Amino acid sequence: MKKKRKTRQIEVYVGESSDSGDSGAWSTMYVDIPANTLKSKIHKKAISVAYSQLRREEREDIAFVGVYNIPPKDDLEDLEDLEE
Repeated sequence: MKKKRKTRQIEVYVGESSDSGDSGAWSTMYVDIPANTLKSKIHKKAISVAYSQLRREEREDIAFVGVYNIPPKDDLEDLEDLEE
């Protein structure tokens, strides 16, 4: 069996524009990035993954995406023994 890749969840915020264009709302979502992503690359990778997921959902109302919370690496579960 193939071993499951270790990932890390990052919380991102998503800004949604309204029909009028002058207002909107924001919410958060979690994205999974590789657990070994360099600290300097976490923001870029999380935003990229979020945009990809939102495009697959065909969301056209997205105004912006950013990183909201990066949990400490200590919070990662030990996924070494998990298998698909």
